[in-house]
Amino acid sequence: MWFWSTVALSGFLGSEAALGRKPVQAALFKALAFACLLFAAVTVESLPSLLLFAISAGLVFGAVADIAFFVRRRLKLSYLAFIVSQLFYSSAFWFQVEGPILLWLPALLFAIAIVSFLLLLPRIDSTLFPTAITGFVAVQLACAAGEVWRVSPNCADLLGFLGCLLMPITVTLLSLRSQKASIWQDHRLVSSLFLMANAFIVASVLN
Repeated sequence: MWFWSTVALSGFLGSEAALGRKPVQAALFKALAFACLLFAAVTVESLPSLLLFAISAGLVFGAVADIAFFVRRRLKLSYLAFIVSQLFYSSAFWFQVEGPILLWLPALLFAIAIVSFLLLLPRIDSTLFPTAITGFVAVQLACAAGEVWRVSPNCADLLGFLGCLLMPITVTLLSLRSQKASIWQDHRLVSSLFLMANAFIVASVLN
């Protein structure tokens, strides 16, 4: 309980510091939140080395994406780090998939993603191309986690699936613009969702 409270508090303080134009404090608190998640992952003794490496790398690049976007406003670096993070997470979940893959879940998720993308197209700003790429990578991550949960339907794998579902939602929110201001200018919700997604993924491998 205290562990998850530390993660949540660090993420919250990082977001508040970023909004208060305190980049050093924001980066430190956000890094602390991801460091806690990384510590939790590496302490799982029964975790296969390949799975541990993939999740650890996903967390590291996820932290880089979070800090680069919300603290430093380096969009290209943040999108690149996000894509790399999702690819590492994807390898971790595809590594756990055993047996034949049913196509109905990937088809459903991609269909929802395409329809949502077309509906939201008028409200997406100049980040159209990176949004499409990161969205595609995030949706295939959700497909991998969904297959793991389908094969072994338990609470841990459900958490992993929910965490991966939050990834494309995060990408969508980051890319939207309201008529008054861009959503990422007040990013508490998006940053919290992104941290929650990573936390759910880590929680799915904890025993």
